[in-house]
Amino acid sequence: MELECAEASKRISAELDIPAIALTDCADDKNVRYNKEEDTGERWLPVSEVKYRSLFQHAVDAIYLFDPKTKRVLDANQAFLALSGYTAAEVHNLRIYEFITQDSDKIATHVQQIVTSRAATIGEQVWHRKDGTLIDVHTAVSIIKQDGGRAIGFVIARDVTERKRAEEERERLLKEFEAKNVELDRFTHTVAHDLRSPLVTLQGFVNMLREDLDQNEREKAENNLKYIEKAVTKLDKLLNDTLQLSRLGRVTNPAEDLPFGDIVEDALEQIAEQIKSSGVEVSIADNFPVVHVDQMQIAEVLVNLIVNSITYRGSRPKIEIGSRVDGEETVFFVRDNGIGIDRSQHEKVFELFYRVDSKGEGTGAGLAIVKRIIEVHGGRIWLESEKGKGCTVCFTLPIA
Repeated sequence: MELECAEASKRISAELDIPAIALTDCADDKNVRYNKEEDTGERWLPVSEVKYRSLFQHAVDAIYLFDPKTKRVLDANQAFLALSGYTAAEVHNLRIYEFITQDSDKIATHVQQIVTSRAATIGEQVWHRKDGTLIDVHTAVSIIKQDGGRAIGFVIARDVTERKRAEEERERLLKEFEAKNVELDRFTHTVAHDLRSPLVTLQGFVNMLREDLDQNEREKAENNLKYIEKAVTKLDKLLNDTLQLSRLGRVTNPAEDLPFGDIVEDALEQIAEQIKSSGVEVSIADNFPVVHVDQMQIAEVLVNLIVNSITYRGSRPKIEIGSRVDGEETVFFVRDNGIGIDRSQHEKVFELFYRVDSKGEGTGAGLAIVKRIIEVHGGRIWLESEKGKGCTVCFTLPIA
């Protein structure tokens, strides 16, 4: 039996890379003795040399002994008390079901397997401390048997909560980094493709302009200059939109608590003339909540969405700005009665430089910028629309 205990100790030490305590001579009364005066099967008294008791009590890792039949804790060291939050008095009335979060039937099955195999097992568990907080622990469990078939469970546990959190944070950052790389590749490809178009146009008209000048065709030269100016203007817009999009998430004003209605009024003032000249009727809901945002950026979101509604308006155009509560979430929206957007394009419209109407004057970066601003604020954005039935752009924001 001493060999079994020593082997368990070696395995625990090798697996966890920590010094393990082995209660040797297990079949001998010198080390673990059943208390004959209390023939309950629920209390074991270690009576080995003082040095082993000292090692047990002052070990850095949490150690506890338990009865495999009753699942009651028989003894525990100071590290276990500190880790679990229980006192020494409370521990002796504690069952392992009370701090191991796993289902009690699974715990019983696991203990029985260890008793039968007599092999130490290494694994991870989630414990809940006395105060209810959850912690991740790495455990090594072995069963030591006495003569007569009596057994005692021996557990070494190490708190790995911080390590698990660090690993989870590392995984999150890696996934975020990978997503950013994919986004950057797509962004670079899109920018290169869309910037090339006006450059090709410029080169073509420059060549035509040379021919006109050689032939002294002044009128044709003037027309070609207009096309060149138009291409330069488009290129300038593309560059400005690209620069703005690249800055989002890095350069922002501090967020503050603001009534959403005030931001709506700000956005409407910015495009008041455009609204008036388009003949669009704008209605605004009452009792908007207070949001925690960068006012300038959210006003820009609203300006973009309102201008889009104006651009793709139908007859007797109307725009409604409001909010609704979906479960525990507040959803803001800009709704119009315009031409609508086919379901197949609901995701595409948020891609950089994508345009529903290829003949439109915009660069197609507006909704990509809107999406980035909403996401930087921790929200999400989506469409509710069908072709010919108007469009509702919905988005969420942090509520103050």
